[in-house]
Amino acid sequence: MKLKKINEKDKNYTLYEYIKISCLRQNNSIGDLCRSTGLAYKTIRNLKEKKPRMSTYIKIANYFNIISADLYELDIKKEEV
Repeated sequence: MKLKKINEKDKNYTLYEYIKISCLRQNNSIGDLCRSTGLAYKTIRNLKEKKPRMSTYIKIANYFNIISADLYELDIKKEEV
């Protein structure tokens, strides 16, 4: 299966926002993501504050069938203006 790139408008989201919205688009919950990937819910929640390990990026990318490097480029926090 060919991996997809994150579309341009989704690059405006933080990593956590992207995960939350992508789950909703698939009619899944973050809990579903956690069960499928083996990640703890706390790991996903912590993405609001800090970058995860590379293995976490890879698990999330595989779940959404996207390129992990695209996830890595998403900000963790919004820039303060």
